[in-house]
Amino acid sequence: MPYITQADLETRYGAKEVLQLADRDGDQVQDTGVIEAAIADAESVADSYLAERVTVPVSSPSNDLIKMICDIARRYLYTNQVPDNVKDNYNAAMKRLKAFADGRGGIDGIVETGGDLAVIKTNHTRVFTEASLSDY
Repeated sequence: MPYITQADLETRYGAKEVLQLADRDGDQVQDTGVIEAAIADAESVADSYLAERVTVPVSSPSNDLIKMICDIARRYLYTNQVPDNVKDNYNAAMKRLKAFADGRGGIDGIVETGGDLAVIKTNHTRVFTEASLSDY
């Protein structure tokens, strides 16, 4: 099950940019397979990191995950002279995926599974802290 489509890339970055990046021979026509390959590669990279903590493919990818995969696919579409903002978004997505795989970060909408248990990360304040347990 794919996480993103060409339409997702066009919505985020514009149809004109996507066409320009997929037109490798300069004939103003998207070359066959270019976008599909970038998407497949980006999804594969994301799955390789996600698989460290969850079952892949993720059945209901969040907007957070979709954006990261779009940023990775966009970077893969560039063959040279990659703009700084594209590099920065790619690097940020990869950093978040690596942190997730290492257990140092979360991704919105991703529920970690472990055996028969599911761990759901929230932004709630910790109940048991060093200070609250200091008398024990």
